[in-house]
Amino acid sequence: MMNAPGNSPLVSVIVPALQDERHAEAALRSVYDQDYEAVEVIVVDDSRHQRAGSVVRAYLEQEDVRRRFRRTIFLEESGHPGGASGAINRGLHESQGGYINILGEGDTFARQRFSRLLRACSEGGTEFAFSRVEPRADVAAASAEADYIYCVQDDIEFFPTVGYALLKGQCAVSTGNLFFSRRLAEEVGGWGVADRSDGWDFALRCLLLVEPIFVPETLCLYRLGHASFAHRQSSEARESESVLKNYLFLCRNRPVTNPLAPSPAWGPFFDSFIETSRYGKYLTKP
Repeated sequence: MMNAPGNSPLVSVIVPALQDERHAEAALRSVYDQDYEAVEVIVVDDSRHQRAGSVVRAYLEQEDVRRRFRRTIFLEESGHPGGASGAINRGLHESQGGYINILGEGDTFARQRFSRLLRACSEGGTEFAFSRVEPRADVAAASAEADYIYCVQDDIEFFPTVGYALLKGQCAVSTGNLFFSRRLAEEVGGWGVADRSDGWDFALRCLLLVEPIFVPETLCLYRLGHASFAHRQSSEARESESVLKNYLFLCRNRPVTNPLAPSPAWGPFFDSFIETSRYGKYLTKP
């Protein structure tokens, strides 16, 4: 394990209610195994999935686990208002880290994730990063989702900025792949009232303030098959309208701190992007 210097930021891992006890301990073990020392874990359990909650609580109470982390907090609540988004915001409120990573349902992390993304943020002068995601199938019928995940990541290099790729689609793939500073989360107002498109709404609001860095190393493993891909696609299609309307309204009517963020400041290129992406229908007030 890497010995973090005294001035190394604490990384808070927020775990909103894990639903599948079969994978809960493996997900937490991937946090335990990080080569970065300064880590705390905040679990928000809404008691809807008691077996998973019991597995997580038992894991956090192990002596070696308690020694490994700076803090472990298990918040047990009987149904958090706002669903997963409300749980994430509660975790943000309780956490103390300078940087945040949410452990999404079905995600596990590569051992060097935190140290690599912290270095990327430091070297790139930003507070927002995500890595390449490797899909890992638990069911046979996951090939369509895997193809989509590879495609949306492979296409990043063809955009003028990472921000443009992110506006075109959720190329970070998963909520658990977003790594961001506490300051940034507070400035954008935390998670939205609805759990929209795997953190895409949150990521786009961050984009208005800082340019994200894409680290092309596989630092997040995403378990396919924990939800129906057809169901996810249908849900995201319904949610994308509000996500895009919100971003396009803000980039045209509010100050944009990130000079690279897609906005009218790009002139004709932005207009062309809106046209070719068929985003004109989203240029109305959300």
